[in-house]
Amino acid sequence: MRIEEVIGVFLSLKRNSGLTYGSQSQIMRVFGERNAGKDISEITQDDVRAYVETKEHTYKRNYFQQLRLFFNWAVRAGYLDSSPVWEKISLPPQMRPYVYTRDEIRRLLDAAAKRENPNSRFQGEMFRAILLTTYACGLRIGEARHLRCRDVDFERNTLVILDGKFHRSRFTPFTEDFARLLKDYYRRRLRCVPMPEGMESALFPTRTGHAVSLERLEKTFRKLRDAAGIPRTGAYGPRIHDLRHSFAVHAMTEAYRRGENASEFLYRLSVFLGHASIEGIMRYLTLTPELRAAGYKLYEDYQKQTEE
Repeated sequence: MRIEEVIGVFLSLKRNSGLTYGSQSQIMRVFGERNAGKDISEITQDDVRAYVETKEHTYKRNYFQQLRLFFNWAVRAGYLDSSPVWEKISLPPQMRPYVYTRDEIRRLLDAAAKRENPNSRFQGEMFRAILLTTYACGLRIGEARHLRCRDVDFERNTLVILDGKFHRSRFTPFTEDFARLLKDYYRRRLRCVPMPEGMESALFPTRTGHAVSLERLEKTFRKLRDAAGIPRTGAYGPRIHDLRHSFAVHAMTEAYRRGENASEFLYRLSVFLGHASIEGIMRYLTLTPELRAAGYKLYEDYQKQTEE
């Protein structure tokens, strides 16, 4: 059976089970197009490697894992005797998250506000707003990109995150200060950019009113990062996703400074960020000097109280 046909069966099963499977479907469809006409039994490890190697560092692991999942299913379903994907494929190590300082975040936002687009003066505002929302609400960039105008509730100061990672939906509250900034942007978005789907239209759109693509966001972010004078780390960092990491670290630092119970706050933060379990938040909490100092101060205060 041809590879593109088997992929079609696989994706249909995923959709019929209730999963949106958006980005994963795109990964599989493009792989099928690249190898169209081949029988699934003819697909080799080299075909998989050639496809994965066309992607940027940050995506290679995700692409490989999705292909491995598909081929393991194909073996169980009887389309193959063995999978062409095995554990020994060479993958780059996971990137270490970067923690932006608050000054660096301000410079990023300033660079976005100054960004000029001859086709749409609103685009600078849009980029500033999506970066600010990603950081202030601790969102994944995919969650921010998929927000619709109807997902903002200014009466309760919450965002409705539908079908996020792990297919979980949640309400994300935001502060009154952020609400004022978002409300100004929201009014201009409704007034200045088309609403092709009414209130279902993208909160962060291109000039046509449709959701800005992840590729364009990342490309623009690299330019903003350079304009803000933030030095590069490795081949691709710091990344736009590191704004979420920075939110988590800054929130935990402030919790330590307020003397909050660390374990209780960590649980609440995990729920706020939409993690499937508390273990999911651990990689976000890089020990910055500020976080370490706040933790030591909390420990010293606790020691003094027990001695008294």
